[in-house]
Amino acid sequence: MRTRAVLISLICNLAVSAAFAQSTVTATDLQHHRWVLETINDDALPVTENKGKIPELDFGEQMQVTGNMGCNQFNGQAVLRDGFFLIEAMASTRMMCPPPWGDIEIAVQTALGHESTISLDVEKNLTLQTADTTLIFRLEDWVAAAQAEGGMPDEVAHGFHSRGSRIGYTKSPPVFGGRNSPSGEIDEADVEIDAAFRFPSFDAAFEPWTAWKKRQNEEHGLQFSAHYSTTYQSLSDSIGSEDQASAGVLRGTAKWTLVGRDTPNHGSLNVMLDHRHNFRDETPANLGGQAGYIGQTGMLYTDQGFSVINLNWQQAFRDGYTGLIVGRYDPNDYMNVLGYVNPWSIFSNLAINLDTTIALPDASWGIAAGSFVNEQWYVMGGINDANGLGSDNLEFFDGGSEFFTFAHIGWTPSKDERYFKSVHVMTWHVDEREDLGIDSAHGVALAANWTFDDRWMPFARLGFSKGSAPIYNESVTLGVIHKFMYRSDLVGIAANHGSPPDNSLRDQTSVEAFWRFQFSQNVAITPSLQLLIDPALNPVDDKIWVFGVRARITF
Repeated sequence: MRTRAVLISLICNLAVSAAFAQSTVTATDLQHHRWVLETINDDALPVTENKGKIPELDFGEQMQVTGNMGCNQFNGQAVLRDGFFLIEAMASTRMMCPPPWGDIEIAVQTALGHESTISLDVEKNLTLQTADTTLIFRLEDWVAAAQAEGGMPDEVAHGFHSRGSRIGYTKSPPVFGGRNSPSGEIDEADVEIDAAFRFPSFDAAFEPWTAWKKRQNEEHGLQFSAHYSTTYQSLSDSIGSEDQASAGVLRGTAKWTLVGRDTPNHGSLNVMLDHRHNFRDETPANLGGQAGYIGQTGMLYTDQGFSVINLNWQQAFRDGYTGLIVGRYDPNDYMNVLGYVNPWSIFSNLAINLDTTIALPDASWGIAAGSFVNEQWYVMGGINDANGLGSDNLEFFDGGSEFFTFAHIGWTPSKDERYFKSVHVMTWHVDEREDLGIDSAHGVALAANWTFDDRWMPFARLGFSKGSAPIYNESVTLGVIHKFMYRSDLVGIAANHGSPPDNSLRDQTSVEAFWRFQFSQNVAITPSLQLLIDPALNPVDDKIWVFGVRARITF
């Protein structure tokens, strides 16, 4: 009887063990699933409203894994070997990590980088165990989260913060640059896209190029991006000879990290080249003039031909919390930046993308620096050639010692959220430009954007200036962008009201709505509609409609 009882007890224990743990974990069990850390050595994680701090593992094809360890994003190659698990070739960002998340990150990083036993219970919760550490992760697939929120069962919820990497360039936006800076362009091209349609044969045509780019980055620290963007616009009425315009821009960007590749204090040579050309007699950048409108309805779409937009050195210090740029660059890509500014596929009107109470400089030679004073507050400043132009054949202060200068202070909840949540103020001054007959000017600009629910981004700009150099002396812009959670589509609407320096001209109002339709992994189509109210130089019409459509292919 005693022997039988022992056998029954043993069988029960084995059954219970089998019910609570899967003996062999395979790649199929892990791929296309996401786990979020619940406990470390049976201790629950600290309570936080910032879900981006909670360590997670997200497994993709061929056991490629991405996620974060507490403060820093990472990616690597997951390996299952003889019942053990580890992540090889792990690369991560290098943000400073305040307590208690610093200790959590060290524990997670150490466990992931060394062999650990792996098991799954009946609820698919994942346990990784080393000699010193036990990590328990809760299964929390994107699909399951979407279903819980009422989403479609075959879709994945991705908001503004979602940053899957296609090539492995980066897992966070640039620290100081905007979307049109070299780092911003490269980051934009690297982010994984949730397209409306999939074209396997078309996407496969880019795979050799993508693999080559990934290899150049891994072996030499070279990163590339390129896109071709084109737009067509038409006016409902015109006081000039043209009511339609179209143009295209071919842009190539390269970033070569030559110093400190595997450290946060890296230095890089940055090059950005444009070829801007028109298809009709008028360009979208100048079409507004045909409506008597002071401004640009199609920002950047000119016919200036070949241009060197960036040729500079960028250096990071203090673990990436301080940055310096020296050489040729566009100051608008660094000062007064808000996360929505992307004229290739979001808003097209200059007055909505930028603050036109500023005497906006162009690509020019200069020097600028920025630094985070702590995790939230940051300062920036710079000085540039006031006469620089993207099409000036690299002329170096051809107009003499005439400068554009700016100083900027801002606040954001954390360094990696500056794109999505930021409030800042800047002051600027531009010298008199004698050869051009333009007086000096100065002003102050305030701006803010804030992301709610990871899908709504309202934004605002307010600017005041003195002098005739800017388009406006007073301006206010309000708008909002909505991110579809199950595709990379964006929709937005914004309005700007501005007062020109000439008091004899009436105030102008510009309204724009757009829809960025992410057609495929590499193609975006953006129809837009603008309403120009009281164009300052139009004595006939109080309202002009501008229909536009843009197309962008990245490669």
